[in-house]
Amino acid sequence: MKKVFYLLRHGNKNPGNGNPTLSDLGTDQANKTGNYLKKKNIQAIYSSQYIRAKITAQIIAEILDLPVNISNLLSERSNWDDSNMSFDNFLEIWSKSTINRDWRPPIGDSSIDSGKRLEKFIINQMEFETNNILVVTHGGIIADYLRNNISDLEINSINSNVKESNNWLIAECSLTVVEMQSPENKIKVISVSDTNHLIC
Repeated sequence: MKKVFYLLRHGNKNPGNGNPTLSDLGTDQANKTGNYLKKKNIQAIYSSQYIRAKITAQIIAEILDLPVNISNLLSERSNWDDSNMSFDNFLEIWSKSTINRDWRPPIGDSSIDSGKRLEKFIINQMEFETNNILVVTHGGIIADYLRNNISDLEINSINSNVKESNNWLIAECSLTVVEMQSPENKIKVISVSDTNHLIC
């Protein structure tokens, strides 16, 4: 059995730490994505619990007339929650965990463990009958999942815009599409951080 997972980074968010909502640009991105996904026979929608992901999912869900299911497995690697932590300090932690993938930062998960959470979610979905699944999550965890399963070189060969210096940049409201084939649960990456659906 083959399933297709549309891994969507949430839309552009308002600035600030904690749990910000979508900006007007992010709302527009979500609407464009929903209209594009009308052609993809999406059968289920899952979202991270963070507001920026939930609202992205809810906008798309209204267009596709589907409910939104929340999964904590889809949380970002780490989130800038502490108002006493500067954003520069948060970025230092993020960059270190991106380079040293097995390092457990003081907030959140290691890059490897973050990717394993998304992989666990995907493997769990193989038990259900839905074949085309939209997963609204975050850029870091999508990159972590890819890097756990295929080489950095292969990711770059699919989309050379994703790697910038030591960071992996999954664009806002971009689609990364993977196929999972059971029973061996082997993945095939179709696209990485594709934003063509946002151009109109």
